[in-house]
Amino acid sequence: MPNNMRKALTLTATALALTACQVGAQNNPGTMSSASQSSPAPKPVTATSQSLGDVNPATPADLVQQLQQGGHVIVFRYTGATYPQNPAPAIDGAIDDGQRISDQSTAMMAALGEQYSKLKIPVDRVWSSEYYFVYQHALAAFGEPVTMNRDLTGSLAPFFQDQQLLESSLQGLRNRTVTPPPAGKNTILFTHQGKFDKAYGYYPDAGQTLIFKPDGTGTPRLIANLSYDEFMALK
Repeated sequence: MPNNMRKALTLTATALALTACQVGAQNNPGTMSSASQSSPAPKPVTATSQSLGDVNPATPADLVQQLQQGGHVIVFRYTGATYPQNPAPAIDGAIDDGQRISDQSTAMMAALGEQYSKLKIPVDRVWSSEYYFVYQHALAAFGEPVTMNRDLTGSLAPFFQDQQLLESSLQGLRNRTVTPPPAGKNTILFTHQGKFDKAYGYYPDAGQTLIFKPDGTGTPRLIANLSYDEFMALK
């Protein structure tokens, strides 16, 4: 085969492969946004404590300015769900226990996302429990992409009957709260109250926002613990 024909076929194959990859990324709800792809991956940090210390620290007067500068891990406990008679199908890979986000929670999450936009709080990644109704909360607030991960999944799931798997996921959740996000960004974790309680011995209320400011050590640094209404009142 002539060299010029070989080169043309090679270029065509490369172009088709790139196109296929791009289409696959667009159809994958767990794919990172372009902003996330351009940010260097954070260096994982191992949590060395199972205690939050002061669970109600004084909220910094400049909290909004700090969040605008990035560097935080924000843990959010979902607000509420319902059991519809004929629920729409869950996405592939999600745990479907029949629950779906309620209409009230959908409105609350939309308002939460608007608050982040209004306050100009930069978000790098949004992670969610594998339970579909929790994923729906994250999606209603921030849109695609949302990435599900077992570290955030409720601890009563059948696959957590293995104590070793449960302990591994609890350590994974703790690790996420002490690992800094990419520079100038914040990472958001949607999880369950029981899972967080097992990880840190603290049971967050519905709609609670816990804000960590990792310093590169394994010690969790909780700088704010806000109810839904308190977070929505930030200016």
